[in-house]
Amino acid sequence: MLVDSHCHLHMLDFKALASDLDSIISLAMEQDVKQMLCVGTNLQDLPKILRIAEHYDQIFASVGLHPNEEVETEPTAEQLVSLASSSYKIIAIGETGLDYYRTEGKDNHQWQQQRFANHIIAALTCRKPLIVHTRQARKDTLAILKSERAGEIGGVLHCFTEDWQTAKEALENNFYISF
Repeated sequence: MLVDSHCHLHMLDFKALASDLDSIISLAMEQDVKQMLCVGTNLQDLPKILRIAEHYDQIFASVGLHPNEEVETEPTAEQLVSLASSSYKIIAIGETGLDYYRTEGKDNHQWQQQRFANHIIAALTCRKPLIVHTRQARKDTLAILKSERAGEIGGVLHCFTEDWQTAKEALENNFYISF
């Protein structure tokens, strides 16, 4: 049995795929993908993600903001906990983390770091694992995971492209690595 720990079913272009969600889910099941986690990247998509997750037994959801997602008002840890508690189908916090690739030369790392810390606080509060996105921010990602005690809840560093040393540190801190 396989588990897709990070998909964005709510973002699929069904016209381009000449398909529909039922067909895509059936094809995944035929390939032994028995469960999927539809990951949130912004809060506006959460209702759509939940409709999908609540319609299919094998699909679950997460709540979070991608590091590059710009919003007018940052959600507090309490707001994230409330959203994460709104459905039994929400099993994780994220996608969250740090992405300095698209912000090179810009001075906005502090708000990403604060957002990441808020997501970790929410995950610890509601006891749900984290889905961490990190890109060109290895040192800061590991430092924040440690300082905010994220290892107590664990999670996954998704779409991992870092080095072996980073992988070892993540694994030692109760995180899985996905490729």
